[in-house]
Amino acid sequence: LLKERIRYILGLVCGQLKSSFYTRYISHLAGVDEPIRKCYYRTKEPDQPASNYTFTCEGVSGGKGAIRWDEGVSPVWNSRCFTPIACNYCDDVFAEVADVTFMDAWLPDYSKDPKGTSLVLVRNPELHPLLEGVPKKVADLKPIPVLDVIRSQSGVLKVKRSHLAFRVHKAIVKGKEIPKKRVNPDRFPFPLLLRKEIVILDNLQSLSRRMVPEEDEGRIPLQEVRSQVNRHLSSLDKVRKSMQLVRLPFRILRKIRKVFGES
Repeated sequence: LLKERIRYILGLVCGQLKSSFYTRYISHLAGVDEPIRKCYYRTKEPDQPASNYTFTCEGVSGGKGAIRWDEGVSPVWNSRCFTPIACNYCDDVFAEVADVTFMDAWLPDYSKDPKGTSLVLVRNPELHPLLEGVPKKVADLKPIPVLDVIRSQSGVLKVKRSHLAFRVHKAIVKGKEIPKKRVNPDRFPFPLLLRKEIVILDNLQSLSRRMVPEEDEGRIPLQEVRSQVNRHLSSLDKVRKSMQLVRLPFRILRKIRKVFGES
């Protein structure tokens, strides 16, 4: 019956999902501590790049709040807070069984446009004529190299390939049964700081999810959730800064090679 009724499947590139508590928590950071009537996760501002979007919300009593990506949304999104455990073992980056996959164009050429740019990956040849017939004023479609598509999702690929290998290893060590993945369990190639980063991310995920029912039942206030999350975020920030320092000589070397190679 589904095969008869579903003509095409459309997919999104996905790095993780978030529980509904994520919305409540970000609303709290935006200054709205009441049930939310409506919210927008990506409100665009003309003076900001596409990546620095604003979360806006309105409570049931009319109170409004707003917080930009660089004002506090980023650490929560990038730390796996309020992320389902299943996301730790997902290895599908490009919605591989979809007829068409959509994604953000996280590439330097498009980052300055505050409206944002999307990439469209078409697998079903039936849909090519449909997309090619879209008027330019609706969607100005242009071809892009496949390598640029891959590069635009480098962060997601890192999580669902290298991080996944270490997470599968950790799960097996703890005696958990994990479905077979396209990457093998791995621990040894990972530098100490990268392993530490993944451990902190997993701890943040567990902590945030564990505190949701406690907050729901009134045992702890949202402010306490925020305090405990911030302590872990501080540790995560230190590890990531240390990783940047370790990588700095290699980045400088690559830059020198690129300059001399072009000359």
